[in-house]
Amino acid sequence: MGQSFDSSQQRNLDRSTTLPRAEMPGRREAKELGAWLGRPADYDPMYLEGTGGFPSDGASETPQPLPTRSMASPDCDLLEPKAGDQRAATLILERNGSRSKQGLPACDPGRLNPHRRLPVAKPSSERTSPKAARPTPEGFAGSARASSKIGSSVQILVTGGAGYIGSHTAKELARAGHEPIVLDNLAHGHRWAVRWGPLVEMDLADREGLRRIFQKHAIGAVIHFAALIAVGESVGAPAEYFRNNVANTMNLLDAMREGGVSRIVFSSTAAVYGNPQQSLIAEDHPQAPLNPYGESKLMVERLLGWYGKAYGLGWAALRYFNAAGADPEGETGEMHDPETHLIPLAIAAAQGKVGGLEVFGTDYETRDGTAVRDYIHVTDLAVAHRKALDRLAAGGSSGAWNLGTGHGHTVHEVIAAVERVAGRKVPVQHAARRAGDAPVLVADPSRAGRELDWVPLHSSLERVIESAWQWHNSRSPSSQPV
Repeated sequence: MGQSFDSSQQRNLDRSTTLPRAEMPGRREAKELGAWLGRPADYDPMYLEGTGGFPSDGASETPQPLPTRSMASPDCDLLEPKAGDQRAATLILERNGSRSKQGLPACDPGRLNPHRRLPVAKPSSERTSPKAARPTPEGFAGSARASSKIGSSVQILVTGGAGYIGSHTAKELARAGHEPIVLDNLAHGHRWAVRWGPLVEMDLADREGLRRIFQKHAIGAVIHFAALIAVGESVGAPAEYFRNNVANTMNLLDAMREGGVSRIVFSSTAAVYGNPQQSLIAEDHPQAPLNPYGESKLMVERLLGWYGKAYGLGWAALRYFNAAGADPEGETGEMHDPETHLIPLAIAAAQGKVGGLEVFGTDYETRDGTAVRDYIHVTDLAVAHRKALDRLAAGGSSGAWNLGTGHGHTVHEVIAAVERVAGRKVPVQHAARRAGDAPVLVADPSRAGRELDWVPLHSSLERVIESAWQWHNSRSPSSQPV
């Protein structure tokens, strides 16, 4: 179903061409980007410290649905066209947060204007207000064993590290000089995916086994992926989801306390929000999960908060939107059984491995009737986990951060992109809506950009699908890893 701007949105767009320079949309983000580059903040300090809103002209401030396409406007056309430009990516993430507050459409991360360039940072020796360098930790704060025995190379327990996101994160940790200790029961993970550190084959229900791990290894921090993740399945089996995702996490937290380990990064989800009340979802959006999977993740986030207050646990909850893609070097990728994610299912349909792709729901109030999701490359997610550990190690405060791009794609748009990359048609079968699915889930990831120093450099839809296509094409039946 197509959508158009209402009158309040048009008034806001008109303002972008008539406001004085000091009030132009996008100015705040440009200033914050300048501060990130080390430039002096000698302008509008009250504006920078405020909510990011603009003076009201009487127009409605209620956020509106995303239009069919991103609207060209002055503040969307300020980007460096170079692929993987971190400054451009940071600016567009910040800009989308402010545009959402004005009821404006999000800027498409794929739209870069070749005629406009971002400022170049001065060498650090010439900056008026140089940016302080992040200290390199001698192990993660809160663990005396880590600081005294490990030095700058930290042993990190990665639960669920034989799975999709866990294996990519283990590779990123090893690349950064750490040693990932993978804990996985291999119910859904793969032995072949454990390539960057030792594997401990064990279930989190084994409390004594957990204690032994912290006694044997000098663990400096934990990244916790291990969980059941199928939304539809959780609706029919809530007890299994709460037992596995919540009770087993308590076992892990208690073993950490006994072992003197006080830093954890938790794999959370956008499913904690439920139905969105605005076009871009920020971390302060109301939390009302639609399914036991999302509820179980929210319960763990609350556990982390209480453990932090009572026991001094430092924690980061990373709320993914839709993880997708595969390692660009082809060393690991997505392989679920059964597979429930859209992109690998669409690829399998294009390869002829399945009869057709089921599309659940074509009557949502979106631009083509299918659900809208924000797809984030798994490599970008892996980097975010490392950066969250960096924050905790440096004494940063605990909290939750969204990980996404700020730009959503419908199911039909994803299918079309798979067809372009594969050069083949994807056979489709339309079905009724699936229980527990929200119509639209798109992140406002600007806080992660500011506080974790993170930007998604690999997450254009084409790049996501190209990496996934290459991975799944290399997994022919005769070459399946064992």
